[in-house]
Amino acid sequence: RQYEGLGMDAGIGFMALGVIFLVGALIVGLVSLDDFHEPNFFSIETAFSSALLGIGLLIIGKYMPKKSLLGMEAYQQLAGYRMFMQTVEQPRLEQLIKEDPHYFDKSLPFAMVFDIADNWSEKFEALNVPPPEWYGSRSGHFTSRQFMRQFSHATKDIGNTFTSTPSKSGSSGGGSFSGGGFGGGGGGSW
Repeated sequence: RQYEGLGMDAGIGFMALGVIFLVGALIVGLVSLDDFHEPNFFSIETAFSSALLGIGLLIIGKYMPKKSLLGMEAYQQLAGYRMFMQTVEQPRLEQLIKEDPHYFDKSLPFAMVFDIADNWSEKFEALNVPPPEWYGSRSGHFTSRQFMRQFSHATKDIGNTFTSTPSKSGSSGGGSFSGGGFGGGGGGSW
């Protein structure tokens, strides 16, 4: 979904609606005070609820997060790159690899953030891409799919390590240090 660009003006729109509801509440309140001794659609309750709605819209409009023009452009570029990564065809990838043999490892962080890394690595399977410069393997054989599997496994292990809870065993670790300080020096004479 591409950003429609309404975010910058949406806050102003909500505030305008809030003012309209507040003015409407004032009118409904004044009309409801008119005593014609007949059942009336306009009541104090209607005026009160319209006023609450108007105040709510004013608050939402004031504090609603708005994207800047720069933020919208960055979002649209990233959304376009994600769409490209999902729909690119083999001949275009071959051309990109020819222009930059390390295109796979340069684009992989984006694929991971977009949560399409497995599909992205499958597209490079038949292209015989070189491994990243920092990657070393015992087998010496590199495939993008195998690399992605190993990399995903490693990142999951790291995530599990950082989120694991400490054991509830009866022992506790700790250490102590007892040590000296600064020694005094000899005094001199005048």
